[in-house]
Amino acid sequence: DRGPKWSPDGTRIAFYSDRSGRYETWAIRPDGSGRPEQLTKTTGPSRWDSEWSPDGKRLATTDGVNTWIEDLTQPLGQRTAEALPPLAGGHALVPRSWSPDGSTIAGDLGFDISPGSVTLLYSFARKSYDALPEGRGTPAWLRDSDRLLVARYDRLVLLDTRTGRANPVLPVLAQGLSVSADDRWVSYIEPHLEA
Repeated sequence: DRGPKWSPDGTRIAFYSDRSGRYETWAIRPDGSGRPEQLTKTTGPSRWDSEWSPDGKRLATTDGVNTWIEDLTQPLGQRTAEALPPLAGGHALVPRSWSPDGSTIAGDLGFDISPGSVTLLYSFARKSYDALPEGRGTPAWLRDSDRLLVARYDRLVLLDTRTGRANPVLPVLAQGLSVSADDRWVSYIEPHLEA
């Protein structure tokens, strides 16, 4: 069981697990009561890195080749997933954060932070991607749906998605960003290598 993500209303936690014989997305109640609910039933490559839509009605996942949007309003056996347009080079957007207004998903192309990594935005209205000039890691939207806090290789930056400007916030290598509901606080993991 991996990759826990709180639902927007706080009533469930999504995670991906191979408990069915292949990786699928499941949800549980925060107190552990009840049985886990299977949210996806996929074919082809397994999917991971689930990200809830702000209304909790959709789920973004990736299989490393495609990024999928799953419609959770239908019963499990009738659910269909829509693939986002493919990216060049056989990559998929790894969904990390859905904008509060539901219009855009922010993500990246992989798991490793490197100086050349980029943050990508997928616009549902335009059905296209935009690369931001700085940033990589776990982007976290602010409430205005215009700005993202993103881990760069050597610092946290605040990215304005309208202008592309990046303002330094903190000189630290950070992972697992989370922004408080009032946009005043941020939590993150600072990795340390042990000899």
